[in-house]
Amino acid sequence: MSWWRLAGALCLWPALGVMAQGRLPAGGSISGTLAAGQAVRHALQAADGELVFGQLHGQGLRLVVLGRDGRVQRRFAAVAGGVLDYQFLCRQAPCTLEVRAPQAAAYQLQRGRVGPAAIAGDTLASPLLRAWQPRLAAGMGSQAFWQQVAQQGSPLQERDGVQPPLADEEVLLTFLWRGARHGVTLLGAPSGSHDPLLRLAGSDVWYRSYRVPASLRLSYQLAPDAPPVEPAWRREALLAVAQRDPLNRHCFPPQALDDFDARSVVTLPAALPAPWLAAAAGQGQWQQAWLPAAQAGEQYRIDVYQPAGVTAGRPENGLLLLFDGEALREQVAPALDWLQQQPGMRPTLTVLISNASPAARGRDLPPNPAFRHWLAHTLQPWLAARQLLPRREQVIISGASYGGLAAAWAGLTQDWIGAVYAQSGSFWWQPQWQQGSGEPGWLMREAARAATARHVRWRLEAGMYEGGGSHPILESSRHLRDVLTAAGAQVQYAEFAAGHDRLHWLATLPYGVLALQ
Repeated sequence: MSWWRLAGALCLWPALGVMAQGRLPAGGSISGTLAAGQAVRHALQAADGELVFGQLHGQGLRLVVLGRDGRVQRRFAAVAGGVLDYQFLCRQAPCTLEVRAPQAAAYQLQRGRVGPAAIAGDTLASPLLRAWQPRLAAGMGSQAFWQQVAQQGSPLQERDGVQPPLADEEVLLTFLWRGARHGVTLLGAPSGSHDPLLRLAGSDVWYRSYRVPASLRLSYQLAPDAPPVEPAWRREALLAVAQRDPLNRHCFPPQALDDFDARSVVTLPAALPAPWLAAAAGQGQWQQAWLPAAQAGEQYRIDVYQPAGVTAGRPENGLLLLFDGEALREQVAPALDWLQQQPGMRPTLTVLISNASPAARGRDLPPNPAFRHWLAHTLQPWLAARQLLPRREQVIISGASYGGLAAAWAGLTQDWIGAVYAQSGSFWWQPQWQQGSGEPGWLMREAARAATARHVRWRLEAGMYEGGGSHPILESSRHLRDVLTAAGAQVQYAEFAAGHDRLHWLATLPYGVLALQ
């Protein structure tokens, strides 16, 4: 656990001083400069239950929400690149935002403006709910029901008595929430969407059931009583109240700041074992560097992980390159340690490439000539100069979502990369998608005419809950698999009972890298 997370957990803050500054209205912005260890507070013009969201700009800054009594209501962890998106409900007006600076930094705190409020078929498949329904509907109270749920854990996992009967290797999952006033939304549902829970008549029981494979692994949150807003602000409203399931003791990441920072975890019996997900830290060594980014004036943070027992500079070493390093830095090391201990795995060093900012991620990771040039003319020489770059066949590049798309594009355009491992790659992307025009399948057409495709080893993975919609990851992954196979490339392909989920990507990452050896 980092020093900041530990300090946050103990409610400590070694500040030199806390300054009170001006109010931050909806749609407003405030800037300033903080010394190391200093904090500044901005009162909010917000009522009880009002949705508050926006961005904090500044390197290494932290953001805390204080209630009327001055107690901490929420903590937000800063992200690499210096931009933090925040959203919460002001539960104890007037609320205050406190910006904390571990190191001296300039900051800009922005607040979004919410539009005017809008006016606000699942069957009862669970045998347990069906058994309790008459008693709950008669108003006999739900305390005994919730005690039984607490003993079994949530979501409910049932096989016996389900109607219609389940298929072999299938489980009925039922997600539950107690006592919401007007609604609960499940984020990260097995449907691949944000699904509303239903209320069991006459009770405080909210539920939704899914028939899923016994190999499912997913992380999720529940959003009770999100404020009624216009559709354009629906995402911010849900994220403001989304939190871990209080009836599920399994959460991710293990070092989450609070219930809002954590996601609850479901791992069914047939899922791939992933003991590293619960590990506290890796056993190897990290080294950090900063490289000038593809965009002038920006930088990428580079983190190099050297597992215990691996010596840099040896010709037999492998190299694993991972995009979205800022999202992986605190969780990936135990997975890399496990990987290094597997038979047939060559000694491998890992390089994490962090995005310059959230906005830069959407600019750089989709096929971008400037980023392609950076990989070839900045990253490759930097790796070679530090004896980190082995022969082409020993280099694997990997990423998930946009990172998977970037890895595939790099495999087609970089002659020093020997293998591509794309998890849930955004292969639906095409240059005009944000304008609502253009033809899907851009990357597939590039792969079909790229002579380099057959000189690269490929592994593509997708979740069965990532299909359909405007971003069909499942279908586009199958399409790319077929195009690469027709081009004569060596292609591995796998589908999992999972969604667009970083927990799942961390769980399968070591297996995929090992398969590409």
